[in-house]
Amino acid sequence: MPGSQSRMKLPIEIAVHDNGPGVAEDIRPYLFDAFVTNKAHGSGLGLALVAKLVDDHGGVVECAEVAKGTKFLVMLPIDES
Repeated sequence: MPGSQSRMKLPIEIAVHDNGPGVAEDIRPYLFDAFVTNKAHGSGLGLALVAKLVDDHGGVVECAEVAKGTKFLVMLPIDES
């Protein structure tokens, strides 16, 4: 809110980790862009929508490096107003 003095604590972190094939290196930099997919019948809108919703709430979403599968981290602030 403009003009308000709210403080943010360290973010809430939500981790989602699967055991699938992981994310291809060639699309990793574009993973949260709309219409980016490596699936034959995918639209490439899912992660773009997640990133938009998290951003709208002042948070960040990342794809983390893991040995197997894929791990997404969603970090959201806590508003202490």
